[in-house]
Amino acid sequence: MHADVQFPIASCYLSITADQSEVFVLDGTFAVVQRFKSDGTFISWFGLSMGKQLLLDMPWAIAASPLAVCVTDLTGSQFGKWSISGSWVGGPWGGQGNDEGNFNSPQGIAVAKTGQFVYVCDDGNGRVQASRAFLEQGSWTWKFKTSNGEYVSQLGSLGTGDGRLTNCYSLTVDGAGAVYVNDNGAARVFKFSSTGNFSAAYGSAGTADGQFRGLDGLAAAWDTSGTVWAADDGAGTPKGRIQKLLQVL
Repeated sequence: MHADVQFPIASCYLSITADQSEVFVLDGTFAVVQRFKSDGTFISWFGLSMGKQLLLDMPWAIAASPLAVCVTDLTGSQFGKWSISGSWVGGPWGGQGNDEGNFNSPQGIAVAKTGQFVYVCDDGNGRVQASRAFLEQGSWTWKFKTSNGEYVSQLGSLGTGDGRLTNCYSLTVDGAGAVYVNDNGAARVFKFSSTGNFSAAYGSAGTADGQFRGLDGLAAAWDTSGTVWAADDGAGTPKGRIQKLLQVL
């Protein structure tokens, strides 16, 4: 394997130190993750497997933190975790269904700055589910429920209106832990607290500034600026663009 990417499905950026950052690219052709320096220099690659067993049928989205690299599996309705260097950490977690901890078409995935929380867009169930890292017997494991059985958190619910989701497949987490979710069905971006409380909404359908025609990826700065970038593919119009949202939510 080398630095040629055959079918890039998704990518993510990780700031490791003030002077070091890396980019992870999910390559669907070979079901591998390729790792690059921010200047494009190839570092390494790793397969999405545990030994010889392929853990993910259709890898779809990727997110990274200093603690782990997380990848969703669209057809398996689950997600798995690997270390930055490519060692298998654990999982897969999830499974098909609509109960707590199950997914129906998991799309985007995001990791909090601390690496403790992972958020997954559960598009078919109209929600975002959170899992939390727990240290058990010297190893990290991610769970949707605490040791006393409490659900970690759910953001949003299926439907229309503020904080309700009809077509969510991308999300991001800012430096303060707030979660931003795109709802392409409503052409809006929703903001939630880390515990799942709806906070604000931004945008509407259209082509003017602050409006969206085809919401796609989201990215947030891990500092205190409150900056969020929203990709709008224009839905077949020449209005494809990236809009910068600063202190608007």
